[in-house]
Amino acid sequence: MPTVLHGIEKNAEEITELLKNKIKQKACSVIAHSRGGVIARHLFELNWINNNSLQPIEKAPFVLNKLIMAGVPNQGTMMASTKNWKSLFNSVVNVAKFTIGTIVPVVPTILTAIKCIGVGLTELPGIDDLEESSAILKKLNTTKADRSKYHVFISNYKPQKG
Repeated sequence: MPTVLHGIEKNAEEITELLKNKIKQKACSVIAHSRGGVIARHLFELNWINNNSLQPIEKAPFVLNKLIMAGVPNQGTMMASTKNWKSLFNSVVNVAKFTIGTIVPVVPTILTAIKCIGVGLTELPGIDDLEESSAILKKLNTTKADRSKYHVFISNYKPQKG
């Protein structure tokens, strides 16, 4: 499954492989938050689409009705920079404390952060891909795509004119 231990492209490949020969061109609407929105964009703009016709490829498991993005770092985030991880870790811990009654969903994030600090791991492709100057975000933001089905809330997404 997708994880920050792998980059956005690898995560998209994993999802595609997971769905291979199980679902074919099923219409769907997606609600995505944070990094999940970037992965969804990658799937619907690069993996499952013919870039010339902008139509879904025959083997696409899903055809997009709507993509609703909430807090998706489409232009990147300063928090993805290695130098800002301490601040990110503090934020995650504070959220965990605040949501003590529903801590289960944040446990993987906390464990990943603890692992990074504990073993000195400084490269997490899934986080690096969210840096403001990352190659994957530049690729996504310059790819010809039909974004008319996108709805954005609380995000810094800026569609290109034209």
